[in-house]
Amino acid sequence: MAARLMTIEYEDGRTEDQKVRPKHIAHYETRYGEFTERATSVYKLAWIISGCPDKFEEWLETVDDVRLAEPAKANGDAETSAEDRPTPEPSQT
Repeated sequence: MAARLMTIEYEDGRTEDQKVRPKHIAHYETRYGEFTERATSVYKLAWIISGCPDKFEEWLETVDDVRLAEPAKANGDAETSAEDRPTPEPSQT
């Protein structure tokens, strides 16, 4: 699983950028089952990443937004466009 970044914005103006680590996914799956990208799943994962403060519902009341970034593409990924690839140096023969 490629590393992803999660941004949590709170109603008091704080913003947390957190890396989604394997331990977070494992904790989620142990507690709730397979992770999906449905809103409730993303919110519960954000709660786990933030350290499970309070009860989930109480914590959620303090949240304005949660964004889960797309996984970073690996070098050589077939979906990498020509614009994303470095331009080769001209050969000097």
